[in-house]
Amino acid sequence: MIKAFENIDGTILGLLTVKSPNGIGIDQMNQLARLMANNSQYSGSNILRFNKKFPDGTNHFDIEFTTSTPKYGELKSWGACAERHGCDNISQALKDDNGQFVNGYLANATSLDDFVYNFDIGKITIPNSYIANFPAGTPFELIQTQFVKEQWQKYFRGTETSGAFQYNIFDAFWNNPSLRNSLWGPTLPTQTIAFTQFQNWVETLDNKLFKFIKVE
Repeated sequence: MIKAFENIDGTILGLLTVKSPNGIGIDQMNQLARLMANNSQYSGSNILRFNKKFPDGTNHFDIEFTTSTPKYGELKSWGACAERHGCDNISQALKDDNGQFVNGYLANATSLDDFVYNFDIGKITIPNSYIANFPAGTPFELIQTQFVKEQWQKYFRGTETSGAFQYNIFDAFWNNPSLRNSLWGPTLPTQTIAFTQFQNWVETLDNKLFKFIKVE
């Protein structure tokens, strides 16, 4: 327990006491402490509150910022195999958290600049067989980021559920007018064409769709 808090200083403990009455996980505390030290977005003055519910009253966000871009942040301290899912990978964990992403983050976004999913760089261990696909000297952080984005790609494809989640996710984008216009506007294509474009963004890991994913 003491080791888990070794990077937590009085500033973050004070923030957690005041702004997170329901608490956040120990791994998230360590992740947040590192982000506060290295990423100005996570400075104490930019954090409004922790671990509260979206307006739907069911799904939670980890952080609400005082800024609007991003407005919300999600901390993920998952390894290559998400720990709370045993040997299942990150895409399986994302599937399990589908309601939070679709009914929480997407339902309350006006664009994909409104939120960030931040994966703990210290947790993303990569199999050597995957690393071997990259040229020698490729920064490990880039490999980790690519790996995480490919896990999201599997989730968006619906690989785990025979496509059911893929349609659910697209509908969440399309049925949110502000989010729809930010991705396909101002001249909207038909829904059929938009879905084809969505599939192409998924297959090419287009930053238009994946820019909210950060590994640090």
